[in-house]
Amino acid sequence: MLVIEGSIHISVYVGLYKRRRRKMGRRVEKSKEVILGVMATVTVDGQNLDIGSDDGLLWDLSIGKAILRLHMLAPHSDNIHGITVDGARDIVPKKNWTENGGGKLYRTRISVLETENGGKYTISDTGLVVVGERGKVEIWEVSIVVQEDKCYLRTQKIYKAQCYTNGKDGVLCPFFAQKKHSWPQMRGFLKELLAGETDLPSIAEYQQE
Repeated sequence: MLVIEGSIHISVYVGLYKRRRRKMGRRVEKSKEVILGVMATVTVDGQNLDIGSDDGLLWDLSIGKAILRLHMLAPHSDNIHGITVDGARDIVPKKNWTENGGGKLYRTRISVLETENGGKYTISDTGLVVVGERGKVEIWEVSIVVQEDKCYLRTQKIYKAQCYTNGKDGVLCPFFAQKKHSWPQMRGFLKELLAGETDLPSIAEYQQE
């Protein structure tokens, strides 16, 4: 069981939610980036797999299907939101499977597939939107990747942005309006997610990120 609160390895892939073969050809670098309050488990046929505490290695994950579970622990869970993004970059909130109301639980089915030459690749992207103080937002990717025919659990912070209000149109996120980061669906998602927040800074404070 891996608690994503310490020094971990991250994927070198960045292209968020482009459905691609997750077979890595370059060395994975260490990172001190963390997601506080998130605990991950990977299960096959109802059994939890051992996860390397230092590198996220999934010792027993082979060809077939598995389930990645992300547990959002209280009190952090109120500020962490699971999402799925399709090929058109449309955003769908993930279902919270927690039944007792304590924290959150998101589940993602993972397919570990075999290449023509007998190698492995996976399709297993899950997104987390983490909301901080005064409209600060982080977009994370949690995935399973393959390196040298071994599977690893990886987390990576993809975007960091600041949301604002102009008192008229509600929540604004200029970062995702910039040409190189343009993502109208994320702007709409954040506008709805942060509606009613009273501590957002004024758009007058905005400086291009």
